[in-house]
Amino acid sequence: MGVEILYPLVYSFLITFLIAYYWKRRHLYIASFKIDGPISFPLIGNSYLFFGSSQEDVFSKSMEMIQSYSSTCRFWRGSQLLICIKNIKDIEKLLSSHKTTQKMYAYDLVKYSFGEGLFLSSGAVYRNSHRLIQPTFHHDVLETYIQLFKKNGDFLVESLRENVGKEAFDIFRKVNLCIIKNVVDTLMDTKMTPEITDELYFSLNRLYNIIHERLFKPWLHPEFIFKLTSIGKEERKSAKYLQNFIRNVIKSKKMELSLASDDSEYASNSKRRSTLDFLLRKLNENPNVMSEELLVDNISTIFLAAQDATSIQYSFAVLMFGMYPNFQDKIYEEIQKVLGQESTFTISDLNQLVYLDMFLNECLRLLPIPFIGRKVTEDLQFENFVAPAGCSIIVNTYEIHRNPKYWEKPNEFYPEHFTPENVAKRHPMAFIPFSAGPRRCIGRQYAVYVLKTLIISTLRSYKIEADGTLQDLNITGDLACRVKDGYKIRIKYRN
Repeated sequence: MGVEILYPLVYSFLITFLIAYYWKRRHLYIASFKIDGPISFPLIGNSYLFFGSSQEDVFSKSMEMIQSYSSTCRFWRGSQLLICIKNIKDIEKLLSSHKTTQKMYAYDLVKYSFGEGLFLSSGAVYRNSHRLIQPTFHHDVLETYIQLFKKNGDFLVESLRENVGKEAFDIFRKVNLCIIKNVVDTLMDTKMTPEITDELYFSLNRLYNIIHERLFKPWLHPEFIFKLTSIGKEERKSAKYLQNFIRNVIKSKKMELSLASDDSEYASNSKRRSTLDFLLRKLNENPNVMSEELLVDNISTIFLAAQDATSIQYSFAVLMFGMYPNFQDKIYEEIQKVLGQESTFTISDLNQLVYLDMFLNECLRLLPIPFIGRKVTEDLQFENFVAPAGCSIIVNTYEIHRNPKYWEKPNEFYPEHFTPENVAKRHPMAFIPFSAGPRRCIGRQYAVYVLKTLIISTLRSYKIEADGTLQDLNITGDLACRVKDGYKIRIKYRN
């Protein structure tokens, strides 16, 4: 008798709960009915469209699905309402508004291991971190890094010698190791053994693979489930290695600071000022500006973002040099004309490499961060619809960067897209590789100067060859777009 009574009570509770849950979210459902999108079902939303798909297939199917709609469209990822906007004025409103600076829920999946760092935080935490970190990317600071970039470029050139005259190889690993050295030098200004560099490489790449896998498996999104899985434990282990490395560097730097008789002596220990050095000085002046936990989070997330994105862009640029040797020759000639055989150069010199700028922008156009996502915390009026509070708005950067409305040759590698004349007649929101507005990437100039310096070192030493064209590449994506089969090139000595 007791069980017979219990079952109806449980059913009644569940029904009441579901009714209350859906009633509370009714504004999301009402808004979604007014926007085009595929048929969705309770609980799973549109996830059924990806059942049985590989991670790479999820990316390509997502792109195909979004591109099948000519204007704003909506999708349900489980219980999450995602609205993809395509109108350039809507994109400008979203990215320019201070009301939509919170990143969408997908970024929350990274917070488990990386906390509230600059690229993941929102609100007062983000504004405080941004205010403290932004000066470390100032022009004068970047100027002190250029010769360091050059030194690491020479390291990359030397590591490539074993591949001269041999069969095609994937350059990404060697590039990634070089970029890790660059980031550690400028972010923390500390020495690393080859063993530590290799371990950081392994940990960082394992983290990216896990983030990628989790992103496309909704059942791994709940934190309490993810923590219990084998990959959840692996992610924690890899993240812990990176964070412990950073904590040890912080400990060493604090000791240097405490042993210096004053701040000017600490500053004179190096002509360069790393991000960590700068932040520790601020903490020494006022310990309340940032907790040590947040300091570790900030250094971790900058590290994670900088090394991966820069490695991908350099590898892709080199691949394009091999596939399009006419552009390679033109840029080599520009380097010779501007720099000659000078072994030292400045930001002013790098800024004169105009065609290289156009070439790198074309790389960024074709292999960007695929999506920019923002949470909507209050109803927001766009040109033809209202985005309800609680949804996420997505800008499909990959699609915008290939829209024939803005690009003469959208699916070809064509650096002339970035001549001054073409840039002037194009809406600025048609090219957003570093996002835009209040959350525009503060490291954009850093990335460009790293890429330029490494390319100078590489092209001065080697001629690059590669088979195929852009159309032959299988591009996939997670938090960044990548070439699925790697960046396979051949090299030979230039002289």
